[in-house]
Amino acid sequence: IGAGAMSGALLKQVIVALVRRSLKTSALWMERFALLGDPQIARAFADMTARPSAPHTVESLAQIACLSRSAFMARFSAAFGQAPMQVLRDIRMRQAAAQLRAGDLALDQVAHNAGYASRGAFIRAFREIYGAAPAEYRATPSSS
Repeated sequence: IGAGAMSGALLKQVIVALVRRSLKTSALWMERFALLGDPQIARAFADMTARPSAPHTVESLAQIACLSRSAFMARFSAAFGQAPMQVLRDIRMRQAAAQLRAGDLALDQVAHNAGYASRGAFIRAFREIYGAAPAEYRATPSSS
């Protein structure tokens, strides 16, 4: 008796704490909450994060969201403040940086996991984001 009421009260406290934290910290929390208001964009974003190495295009993501290309671009950009392919590149690069940090995989495998068919294209993209080649990033102990 009372388990439902207790669970509801705890959930409300968690939500209030998250909202308070989001107001005090960076806009990253606001971006996450913005997704909750648009389930179609959330579906496309979930696919991007679940399968970052997939050959995503604006058209394929728009199909996942069940939107036209132009409607998808407008709604995605409004939710994230960036174009979908920029967000995808950031997701891929974060994953690649984590894999490089772990040191378990060869550079070609990290590039493939990040959705790059060409090692050179991956190295250029990684250098643009992190300011260092993947091998240098892996060797540096204090990379973020």
